[in-house]
Amino acid sequence: MQDWIHELYRDSNNILVELNKKECLDIEIFQRMANDCFCLQCVLQDKEKARILYSIQNKVSLHDFISQYVFEKEEGYQFLIHLMESAIAINRNKPVYFHPKAIFLDEHGENFYFMVIPISLQEWMFTTDQIKEWIEYLYKNIQTTTAFEIPGYLIRFLNCKEFSLPNLILGLKNLQQLYHPKRFSFLKKKKESSFRVQEAIHPLYIEEIKEEVSDNQTRIL
Repeated sequence: MQDWIHELYRDSNNILVELNKKECLDIEIFQRMANDCFCLQCVLQDKEKARILYSIQNKVSLHDFISQYVFEKEEGYQFLIHLMESAIAINRNKPVYFHPKAIFLDEHGENFYFMVIPISLQEWMFTTDQIKEWIEYLYKNIQTTTAFEIPGYLIRFLNCKEFSLPNLILGLKNLQQLYHPKRFSFLKKKKESSFRVQEAIHPLYIEEIKEEVSDNQTRIL
C-alpha cells in the first residue's frame, strides 16, 4: 500500500490523518473535491502539518461492511460493479486512497464515499499496485452464499495483462451473465435492481484517540 498518510485519530464521526510528505500537499485538490458526491467531506485542519479531518458520520467503512454482510444470489455482482463504477468516477482526476478502511458506505450499502488525499500529481500518478492490493483484499474477504465464482475470478484477474477497473467491470458483467443468464433477453429490459441491505450495517468497534491533536481547524470545505 502506498504510504501517503498515517492516521492520527478515528472515532464514529471523524478521521484525522497527516501526510507523510508534508511538502506534497496540494491545496487545489480540495476544489475538485468540493462538488463530488463520491468524496468524503473534509477540512484542512493544519496546513503546516498537512493534517486533514474527514467526516464519517452515519457511514460504515468497506472493511466493516464486508466483515458483517454475506451476499446472497447476485448481490455480490451488484455490489462490486457499483463499487468499481464509483471508484472510476472519482479516480479520474483525484488521488483516491484505495484502502478498505478509507472507503465508506451509507448504512444500507447504497452509496460509496472515498477518501481523497490532497497530494501532488507525481505522488499519485501510478496507483496500480495500490488498486491491486485493494482487489486482493476483496477476494480474500468477500462473503457469499452462492456466487463462489466471484472470489476466484478476482484472484485470476489480478494476474491479467489487461488489468484495469473498466476491464474488471466488464469481466464481472460477463461472469454474471454466464452464471445467472437473463431469460427472454429479447424483451424490453427491466432496470437492474440496485444493491441495498434491509437492515442497517453499523461500524465495528472503533479505536479512539491515537495521538493528541490540536482543535484548531482551517475550514476548506
